[in-house]
Parts: sequence; structure tokens; C-alpha cells
Amino acid sequence: SDDAKQTLDAGESDNDTIYGGAGDDAIYGALGDDIIDGGADNDLLLGNEGDDKIWGGTGNDKIQGNDGNDELMGGEGKDRLFGQTGNDKLWGGSGNDLLVGFSANNKEKQSLEIGETDDDYLNGGSGEDILSGGLGNDRLYGGTENDELQGNEGDDKLYGEAGNDHLFGQVGDDILYGGDGDDILYGFTASNEDKQSLDTGESDNDYLYGGSGQDILFGDLGNDYLDGGADADSMVGGLGDDTYIVNSVNDSIYEKSNEGYDTVISSTSYLLNANIEQLRLLEGFNIHGTGNAQDNKIIGNSSDNILDGVTGADQMIGGLGDDTYYVDNIGDKVVENNNEGTDTIQSSISLTLGENIENINLLDFSKPEKGKVDGEDVLVYGFPKRYELDYLQGDAIENYKGTCGLTSIANIITQTGTPTTEGGVINVAINNNWTVSDPNLPSNKLGGSNFKNQQAILDSYGIDNDIIYGYNETGIANLLRGGRGVIIAVNGGKLWDDQDYVGNGGVSHIVTLTGVVHEASSGKLMGFYIADSGRGRINDMTRFVDIDTFRKAADVNNAYSIYIREAAKLWDENIDATGNDNNNNMVGNRGDNVLQGLAGNDNIHAEAGNDIITGGLGNDTLNGGTGNDTYNFNLGDGNDTIIDT
Repeated sequence: SDDAKQTLDAGESDNDTIYGGAGDDAIYGALGDDIIDGGADNDLLLGNEGDDKIWGGTGNDKIQGNDGNDELMGGEGKDRLFGQTGNDKLWGGSGNDLLVGFSANNKEKQSLEIGETDDDYLNGGSGEDILSGGLGNDRLYGGTENDELQGNEGDDKLYGEAGNDHLFGQVGDDILYGGDGDDILYGFTASNEDKQSLDTGESDNDYLYGGSGQDILFGDLGNDYLDGGADADSMVGGLGDDTYIVNSVNDSIYEKSNEGYDTVISSTSYLLNANIEQLRLLEGFNIHGTGNAQDNKIIGNSSDNILDGVTGADQMIGGLGDDTYYVDNIGDKVVENNNEGTDTIQSSISLTLGENIENINLLDFSKPEKGKVDGEDVLVYGFPKRYELDYLQGDAIENYKGTCGLTSIANIITQTGTPTTEGGVINVAINNNWTVSDPNLPSNKLGGSNFKNQQAILDSYGIDNDIIYGYNETGIANLLRGGRGVIIAVNGGKLWDDQDYVGNGGVSHIVTLTGVVHEASSGKLMGFYIADSGRGRINDMTRFVDIDTFRKAADVNNAYSIYIREAAKLWDENIDATGNDNNNNMVGNRGDNVLQGLAGNDNIHAEAGNDIITGGLGNDTLNGGTGNDTYNFNLGDGNDTIIDT
């Protein structure tokens, strides 16, 4: 017994070497730097004071280093290793082991004295291990199989390595590497239901790397860096200014409102989910970037990028390359430096070109075009430009339908990468079940495994995914392009007896699409849950409409208008464009446009409408298109050419 705390006199040593051999041994090292080998069977090995080296050998051993900088090796069997105070190294060996850097149970919240350290090295080896760093700046390696690593306090580094691991950084600025396998990484705690927060002066800025596999990363408190690695990962930053690395179109990011200023750095074309403020495109990839309903900052790379901030007041920086920008808000700002390519703005508002922008096109919004679904005509409202069908998400259906999950003209693409007709888009959409589903549908399969992504995108535009209004019997599926009013409209009158009268005498119905039903075993689209606006008979106000009934009921003879929560602009919107001192290419729309080239040798094509065209200084080419157009000239403006059709 060492109850009296015996000590060695000056010059004395108590460095023992003890071999347990076979049998269930209990060995106490006491003072000095001891070497203890438990041998075979289930041993209890305590190093006590000094820098001890302890081997468990075979069997299910309990090894405790106590004071000093100890090295503990579990060996074969299901071992429990406790380093306690000091900078210890723990190896679990084979078997399902428990490795704890500080103490077996720190319920009393022990802390280190001034000058003490507890920077431990824990290696689980093979088997399904539990590693807990405790106090200090620890390094934990899970080894093979499915391990749990807990950094606890301090700035820790956790390496899950092979297997499906759970890593918990907890308090401190930690770095977590999931390694191979489908891992779950937590920057703070496994569950922060108690809403823990950092004390003044504390930080919890974690680096989370998922590695290969389908990983789940939780940053929680602090300014975290989350990189899921290869495959389809889910990342949740939580509070703080978080940075996400996206390298798969199937990566999912979730942020709540008021949780900081968050940034996505992407190597693939990406559409920002809700509550993320900034998007940056990595160099070396020919990719595009799309914002959300917030005021975004979108930064391109040196390739030819398409940047679209969507509905907010966005800042878009294309950089090198021939970039295309979509502008729809008077607060949008496009930034281009000199000699950074020939750039184009696609604008849905009146706009004056900023410096170093060469071209502008005024968009037609809801120009209707007919398509066919199972031989029935439907009327499509959307962007008329053919390349609008595929620019957002790529050029292969099989690669991208799981990314958005929306039946959206902007997000549906062709299998060959060649743009298709609007009718072809609708057909592909319905036949591939690309529809939005109601999360509350009972006893029916929802719209596939991509429902979370569907809801996230809808939420990012401020749209309730279970309420879609349309002047038609079914509302069809959700067709919303960045809040810009793109849905399919068909005439009503075949499924309801009561009618609503709208506009200038046209007849249709206001209907809410509340859900989409899929056959449970095959996932085949079966039909829609819909609800009348309230003017139909009581049994007509909510009903299920199967897809065949909808297709046969489609009739577009009187379908002429759409209605959504935010007013949609029609194709004859009158908007204007003003150039700059560059040689501008300017294209109007079907409305009555005022187009001014200013300086430079400009090429202005007004298209339809009664337009007013001013070339300004330079040798300009002016084409009014159809309509009664007016051309303005001043003496000395240059040698202009007029093409009037």
C-alpha cells in the first residue's frame, strides 16, 4: 500500500520491469518509469507515477497509466485503456477497444493545473473502438472498422480512417478527417439540445473533412470549414460564418436563417440552398453558379461562366472568360475588369451596362409555347431561349435529376446535351417523376429520395412546397424558375362543375396542388392531390386526380394566363437598355424597347415591338425588327447602317 505517498530519495530509482505471464493478473507499477507486460488472459495493469510502458498482451485488459507520459498498448482482445494525466500514447491493438486520454470518468470536470499538459495520442487499431481524448490537444486515429472518436476539450485532430466512423470534435478548434467509409462528423457535440454556447474568449472553429463515402458533417458552433469529399455528402454548418466545399452535384447543404454569413466553394455547377450568402466557383472547371432569394455574392472562375443571382440584390463577379449574367433586380451589380473576356447580360429589367460589359439581351419572360403530353396539347409559359433548358444543372438527366428533383424548365435537361422543345421537356418531366411532393401525404411514397433537396430549393425561393396556385385543374407539377413565374397552364372545365371567371372573360379554375402521389413499390407517378380555391362543391374542393385523367383533360384552347404568389412578367414587358463605351451587342425583346448604344461601334437588334433606337457615337448597325420603330441620329455620330424589317 502506498497510502503514505512514499517517495524515492535523491539518486534512488524505482524503474521496474514486470511480466504477468498467463492468468488474470493485477500489476501496480507504483513509482518510477516502469515496463509492464500483462501477458495472456484478462489483466489489470496500473502504471501509477512515472513514464510507463504497458502492454496488455492477449485477453480483455484494463490498463491505466495514471501520472506521467505513458505508452499503453492493448494488444489482442477487448481492452480498456486510460492514459490519465500526462502526454500519453494509447494503441488499442486488435479487438473492440475503449481508449480514454484523461480519466475513466471525468464527471467532476477535472482540469489541468497551470503548466500541465495532456496532449494524447490514441490509435484504435483494428476493431470497433471508442477513443476519447479528454483534456489537451489530442490526436485520435480510429484505424480499421467502425469507430467512435471524441476529442473533448482542446484543439484536437481526429482521423476516422477506414470504416463508418463517428467523430465528435466537441470544445476547441478541431480538425476532423472521416477517411474511407460513410462517416458522421460533429464539430461540437453529438446533440446540442441543451443549446450550449461558447464562453467569452472560447472558439470552436472546426475543420471537417469527410473523405470518400457518403458522409454527414455537423459544424454547429463557430466558423467551420466543411468538406464532404467524394460522393454525396450532407453538411450542416450551424451557427457561425461557415465555408462549404462542394465537389458533387449530390452534396446537400443546410443552413437556418440568421446563422452567419456562409460560403460555398464549388467545383461543379451549383444552385445555392436557402440561407447561404456566397458562392465561389473553383478554377479548372467549366461550371456555372446560381444564387437564391437572398442578396448573394457569386464569384466565377476563368472559364465561361453563367452566373444568376436569382431574386435578391446580388453581386456577380465573372472574372476571366466570356461570362453570362442574369439580372432581374435593380440592386444587382455585375463586376468585370478590363480584358476579362466578352461578357453578356441577360436582363429582365431596364438596365444600363456597367464598365467592361460588352453585350446585353432583354429577356422575353412568359412567352407561351405549345407542347404535347401523351398526345395532348399543353401551354408552357417560360423562357423562350433554347439554351435556357439546360444551363443550370448540366447536360445529363441521369446525373442531375437527383440534384434538384424539381419539374422545372430551367432544371430539366436533355439526355444528349442538345436542347429540346418545351413539349419534350414536359414529357421527360412527367415520365421521370420529377415533381414536388407533400411531406404530409399518408401511406404513400413521397417523391423519391430527393425530397430534401426539392424542399430546400423551394424554400430558397420563399415558396411553400405544398401550395402552388394555377389557372388550371391540376396546377400540374411545380414549375418555378427562381421565383420568376414559370408553370404549365392548361384550361379547366372538365373536372369541376363550378367555374371562376378571370381576366377578360376567360374561364379557368384557381387550384392548389397539395401533393404528388407515387406508387409505393415502383415509385411511378400516380397523380396529384389538389384542392379547389373554395368555390366548387364540397366534394370537389379536395380530391385526387390520377395522371391519366389529367393528361386526357388537358385542353389549351382558352388557356392564356398564369398566377403565382409573385407577379409574373408577360412576354410583352416594355423594358429598356443602355450601352457603354465598348462595342456593344444589344438585343431587345417583344415589348416596346428604348435601346441606346452610346459610344462604340454597336450592333443593336430590337426584335418585335415599337422601339426607339439610338446608336450614339461610332459606326453602328441598327435593326428595329418588326413593329413601328424610331431611329435617332446626331450629326457626327458616325456612319450608321439601318436594317428595318
